[in-house]
Amino acid sequence: MPGTRRLLILATLVAALGLGMPLETPAQDVHASESRGGPKKPTRKRRGARLEAPPLTAEGVFTGTWRRVAPGERQALHLRRGEDDQWELRLYWTAGSTFQLDTQWETRHEMLVQGYPSFIEIRVDPERSSDERIIASYRREAEGQRGSKLVETGTLEIFRATRGGRLLVWQIEPLHREVTVADPLYPDEARHQEDSRQIWIMEKIANRLVPWDDIPW
Repeated sequence: MPGTRRLLILATLVAALGLGMPLETPAQDVHASESRGGPKKPTRKRRGARLEAPPLTAEGVFTGTWRRVAPGERQALHLRRGEDDQWELRLYWTAGSTFQLDTQWETRHEMLVQGYPSFIEIRVDPERSSDERIIASYRREAEGQRGSKLVETGTLEIFRATRGGRLLVWQIEPLHREVTVADPLYPDEARHQEDSRQIWIMEKIANRLVPWDDIPW
């Protein structure tokens, strides 16, 4: 499909420029399988299959620790109510040996990835968030070789799904991605953009905040 092809080109460009932050493609979509005993580890979908988010449920609670395991990367999420009773989140994200992120409860977290500056910004909207759904603005930027820059923007929606609310959906749709290169090797490399989607399906580990090192990956 043309959109998938453009996204693969964009992902290849991001890797070649050393932008450092992982850029998912449709082949990396995963889902969590279920059994009578509850959610199991996420399993990889067949190449080209479109991941669909399961429906929202009011069952369960957000507070606690959630995890996701995908080919080549892992994510974990802490959710809690802050002193003002508004939702706060802490994201852990690792991919290979070059990318590791821990937002440390910060709305905007800055870091160096392969020696280049980058940041991720997730701002929860308290007016639109509730016990059943968390809404936040999402922005991620990374700089790389030859004056390159990756920018991702979108609206993040978080909600619980399926049996007893033991699964959590992290969804950004659409997710706008753009890569610009100040010193391109050829004209077509100067700017690429694509509207895609990001859906992570996480499973509940505990109703408490489990340290990252103690999560059973």
